[in-house]
Amino acid sequence: MKKLIFAVFVALFSNTVFSQSIEGKWLLEDFTNTMYLFEDGLRWTTYCVEGNCDSVYLAYQAGDSTGLPGAHSYTYENDTLTVDLNFGNYDVNELSYKCEGNLVELSSSQSYFIKLGTDLSTCIETDTCEASPIEGCSAISVWDPVCGCDGLTYPNIAVAACSSILISTPGECNSQEPFSCTSSSGIEISEVGPWVNPNDQCDTGECSSDGQFFEIIIDCMEQTGFPCEGEWVEVEGQCCSECLVSLGMNELEIKESKLLKMIDLIGREYNTHPNGQLLFYIYDSGKIEKRIK
Repeated sequence: MKKLIFAVFVALFSNTVFSQSIEGKWLLEDFTNTMYLFEDGLRWTTYCVEGNCDSVYLAYQAGDSTGLPGAHSYTYENDTLTVDLNFGNYDVNELSYKCEGNLVELSSSQSYFIKLGTDLSTCIETDTCEASPIEGCSAISVWDPVCGCDGLTYPNIAVAACSSILISTPGECNSQEPFSCTSSSGIEISEVGPWVNPNDQCDTGECSSDGQFFEIIIDCMEQTGFPCEGEWVEVEGQCCSECLVSLGMNELEIKESKLLKMIDLIGREYNTHPNGQLLFYIYDSGKIEKRIK
């Protein structure tokens, strides 16, 4: 009886993470020169270019002058993190915790947040997916198949847990339906992550891992009441109108726009545009452009 109870206990909790909170200090995988501090509904950002970054990050507090001015508000509910990037743009991620909560997988980019001070070598050992029978563990003989993270089908989640496979998805491995996500404009998308309509750069959003589409709506300056000493005119190839300023009785020109900054979907600023990267160009005239090199 004790063996059976153990198997049922493992089955109930094998796909459950520890009690988690996104609050705290996190580094983004491959961008460890950037640290995010999630605190009381605000995400603060600071950078470390050289020297002992750990000491810099440990000393940083919300609102310190060493970080970026201002913060992005965020909500965290049902393992979904939503960050308001301003101008009507939101970064939405379903979070999957690993390594006892010190490693967080982001659904939109399939990259990770790493909690400050985490030894990744211990995480690699913890999160390996390798079948290894647990001595003395037995499970109920019920056919409710799951596909283990090792690519093998198990009769039920308890049997998988007795083989040390603690991450699985419902259904047999060879019977799972292919991923599908539908944009707000009705286009079928076959991949998780950011998406831009190749025929309309203003039609954009993200597909989450469960097939939901989150539309990114760009709030143009004209719509937000930005002052224009003239009139707003549509410009071919742009999502937002530009301010047409009157210079005289019969002279008109498009007000020259100055690039303020380039940001990605999660609000990181760039000085140069990397190849293959989707960035938002924000101008002082209110124009916002999405560009992919």
